[in-house]
Amino acid sequence: GRTVLTDKLLEKLRVGNFLAVLGASGSGKSSIVRAGLLYQLKLGRRLSGSENWFLKIFKPGEHPLQSLALAFLDTELSVIERASQLAQAEELIAKGAYGLRQLVTSLVIDDTQKLVIVLDQFEEAFTLCRDKEERQKFFECILGALQQCSDKLCLVLTMRSDFFGKCTEQEYSGLAQQIQHNLVTVTPMTQEELQQAIIEPAKQVKLKIEPELVKEMLADVANAPGVLPLLQDTLTELWKKRSDNYLRLKNYSQLGGVMGTLGQRATKVYESLDEDEKLVCKHIFLALTQLGEGTEDTRKRCFKQDLVNKYYSEELIDS
Repeated sequence: GRTVLTDKLLEKLRVGNFLAVLGASGSGKSSIVRAGLLYQLKLGRRLSGSENWFLKIFKPGEHPLQSLALAFLDTELSVIERASQLAQAEELIAKGAYGLRQLVTSLVIDDTQKLVIVLDQFEEAFTLCRDKEERQKFFECILGALQQCSDKLCLVLTMRSDFFGKCTEQEYSGLAQQIQHNLVTVTPMTQEELQQAIIEPAKQVKLKIEPELVKEMLADVANAPGVLPLLQDTLTELWKKRSDNYLRLKNYSQLGGVMGTLGQRATKVYESLDEDEKLVCKHIFLALTQLGEGTEDTRKRCFKQDLVNKYYSEELIDS
C-alpha cells in the first residue's frame, strides 16, 4: 500500500543525499524506509547500481556518537576483531565530521558506490540523549561529513513530526533547514492503500480472505491515526487462526477487531501473572516509557541491569 510513497523516496535519493521522513506516531515511517526504500535499493532495479551500495541503520539512543560507531561494525567478524574495529570507529568519530568522512571513504572506494546511513527514530537524539554537548557534536559530525563527502554519503532520518520543533530550538549545524528542504511527510493511507495492505500479504502466501472481513477492517481503521501497528498485529493474529486457507470474519470478531486484538492479548498475558509478577511488569513498562515534554510520550530503551534494584531482583526481571 505504500508504492507511491516508496517511489517518492527513491526519487529524492536519486537527486540528493539527504532525506527526512516525518510523520505521526504509528504512521509507518520506519516501515516505509526499511521495507520500502532500503528493499528497493538492495534490489537495484530503480536506482542503477544501488544493489552495491552500503546500508547502515541505527537508532541514536542515549549516546548517539557511540551508536553511530557501532553501526560500522562487521557482524561477521570475531568478537576480538569487532572490539578492535569498534575502537577504531570510535576514535575516528571522536574527531567529528573529518573522522566520519575517513570512515566513509575507507568503505566506499568505488565511484559507483555510496553509503546510506539511516538514522531511525531520530527523536531519540532529544528524548534519550540528555547531554546537550554530545547531541551538538553528533549533529555536527553527521551533517559535516555529509557536506565533505556528498558524492559518497547519503543520510536518511525518520522522526516523529511533533519533534521537528526540537530541531529548530538551536542552530544544530543547519539541521532544521536540511529537514525543511528535503522533507517527505508520511500521511495517512488512502482507502485503496489500506485495502492493498490487508489483501496483498494474504495473496503472497496464497491465502484467501473473506470480502466481509476486508470491509469490516477498513471500516475499523478509517480515520484512525497511528493504527498501522495495530493493523499489522491483527493480520498476524488472523494468519495464526487461519482455517481452510482462509482468513475469516468470525476469527476477527473473536480477536476484538483491530482496536481490540493487542489489548485482549496483553490483558490475557497480564492476568496470567501472579501479584509479584504484575508489579515487575508495571516497573518494566514504566522504565520503557519516556514522558514527553510538550510532546506525546515516547518509547525508551534501557539495559536490563538498569531495571534491577533492591525491590526487583534479576531473577524477577528475567521471569
